[in-house]
Amino acid sequence: MLACYQRVYCIIACLLGVLITGCGDDGGTSPTDTAPPATISNLTVQTITQTTATLTWTAPGDDGTSGQAASYDLRYSPVLGAAFQWDQAIQATGEPSPHAAGSQETFIINGLTADTDYTFAVKAADEKQNWSGLSNLAQAHAPAGGVVCAVEPTALIFGQVNLGSTADLSFSITNNGTGTLSGSVSESCSLFSIVSGSGAYALATGQSQTVTVRYAPTEAGN
Repeated sequence: MLACYQRVYCIIACLLGVLITGCGDDGGTSPTDTAPPATISNLTVQTITQTTATLTWTAPGDDGTSGQAASYDLRYSPVLGAAFQWDQAIQATGEPSPHAAGSQETFIINGLTADTDYTFAVKAADEKQNWSGLSNLAQAHAPAGGVVCAVEPTALIFGQVNLGSTADLSFSITNNGTGTLSGSVSESCSLFSIVSGSGAYALATGQSQTVTVRYAPTEAGN
């Protein structure tokens, strides 16, 4: 029986020796990440004012269009199209951290000059600083200074209103420029009256006033 135990022990020892010998480093190396994010192709100027521009684009991935990139480099220049040069363009600050591939990114650039043409472009990088190609060039014109009166909607359609009944519709006046937009609101037709918002107004940049108009037909066909 003792010889049998010794034989089992020797077999186990040999197996352990094989296992230990086989657990060494195989000498392999991790693959190097050389794949950059995909090039952004839909950079768009959503809105532009005298001093700001709101840009949107679709987030690329870490490798092409998969994963999540690490950073953006967005630049702009007061030129149009072919005159744009990446190395000489103004580098924006505070760009958003990239979201997952396919997400919509939004970024607002401040400090623009009124009545000036601008071109914008963006690149993306992964955590290994592999940079994408240059995006499409997005162009826009920062409007000139001064008051800009915007009326929305531009027409009030009351449709059919029965005699003895009334219908109310509203429109807004907005100052989309700089300075103070001033004027007055009054009616010039007996079929219409102003329920609210009549009289003089003075609107600073970005301010709006709502005017409500009432239609009261006095005879068929009005």
